[in-house]
Amino acid sequence: MTQMLTAKTKANNASCQVSTNAIPELCTYNFWVRPWLGPEQIIQASCVPAK
Repeated sequence: MTQMLTAKTKANNASCQVSTNAIPELCTYNFWVRPWLGPEQIIQASCVPAK
C-alpha cells in the first residue's frame, strides 16, 4: 500500500506543462480512507491508454 498526500494550488497547476508527445491515459484509483487513523492510502492503481 502507498500513502498519498496531495496539495494542489492554482500556482502549482499553472507551472505544469503537458508534453506534446504525451499519450492520454485513463487511470482508476482505489483509496482506503480511515480519517481516524491518518492519511488515506491508495490500495490499487491502474491506467490504460485513453480511446
